[in-house]
Amino acid sequence: MYRGMVSPAGLLAALARQCVFAMPATAYLLALWQLRQVAALVASGAPFEAAIVRALRRLGFCLIGGAALSLAMPTLHQLLGEAYRALNEVDALPRRSRTSARIEAVRLRRKRD
Repeated sequence: MYRGMVSPAGLLAALARQCVFAMPATAYLLALWQLRQVAALVASGAPFEAAIVRALRRLGFCLIGGAALSLAMPTLHQLLGEAYRALNEVDALPRRSRTSARIEAVRLRRKRD
């Protein structure tokens, strides 16, 4: 194989890994779809019918499923051998750029004064 090419087995494993990591987003997308259906039912003038109760129930299940999958992501990353970095980790942010931006702002203030 050429350098940089991925074997079919490696490609299949990467695709499966990405599908697992996309599961919470898919659940939240389904929740938005259910919310759209609820809004359409309310707009059609049927705010207290059985159809809206079913749609709200499905919406709740999608939200609960998405939250459960989001909570399970660190464990899934660990099981699949991936490094997990949460989006809210402060260490993941580049510190130099934040510090240099503050220093630059102070320099500009000093030049104006």
